[in-house]
Amino acid sequence: MEEEMESYNHHRKSLYLDKATHVKKCSSGIVLRAKIAELNKIKEDIKQAKEDAIDSWSDCRHLIHVLKKLEMDVESANKRSAKSSTVVSELEYQLAATKLSIKSKREEELNVTKMINEINDDLEETQEEMEEIILERDENRREREELKQMLKIRMQTLDTLQLTHRALRLEVEYFGASAAKALQNIAKTKICNTGKAGLYFEKISRASSPDIISKEHKMEDEITRAKSSAQANEDSDDVNARSKLVNDEDKKRESGDVASSKPSTDRNINFTGATVL
Repeated sequence: MEEEMESYNHHRKSLYLDKATHVKKCSSGIVLRAKIAELNKIKEDIKQAKEDAIDSWSDCRHLIHVLKKLEMDVESANKRSAKSSTVVSELEYQLAATKLSIKSKREEELNVTKMINEINDDLEETQEEMEEIILERDENRREREELKQMLKIRMQTLDTLQLTHRALRLEVEYFGASAAKALQNIAKTKICNTGKAGLYFEKISRASSPDIISKEHKMEDEITRAKSSAQANEDSDDVNARSKLVNDEDKKRESGDVASSKPSTDRNINFTGATVL
């Protein structure tokens, strides 16, 4: 802009010098005055043009500042736009990563839910098995209690048989002592019917002693079988064994009743025989 102003001023000066030279060459005063007037007008035009140029330059400087500011704003906007594009790209990348993470989390949640359902099913099965085990344990406990009760009954029966056996032994010993005493009495009395009394006593002895001895052996066998049965009950928890033991108990109980009744009869016979003697 300044170069244009200088060129314009140089051109004006050239015109002014040319006209001044031309005026000097003119000899006429009128022409000189006319030229001077024209020159003054040209000076005024130059001055006005210079002022207009200065005003235009002032206006242009303002516009240049505005233009530079706009260029800076555009550059800043471009930078912000580029930065925004970068941020948008990064956000899009983060969004894609977030979608993948959400998808992975959903799949993991489905797997965890499936695993939880499987664990719940296993827990239900385990609970059912535990309930069955508890029922079986209670049943086994009940059977053990029954076996203990039966064992207790058998022990009581064994004690009864042992007492009966002991009583039978005492009866045999008493019968032997009574027989010996009777023989001594017979030997001392020397009555006439000594032979008859001896035969009577011998008959009673022969009739009673084998029967008592046989009952004693039978009682010992019963005690042995009762001990074996009690040991079997103590070592076995089987249901079939329990049923068999129940049957054996019934049979032995019946045998015990018969054995208990027989020593009483023998005791009466022995005491009766001793009384008769």
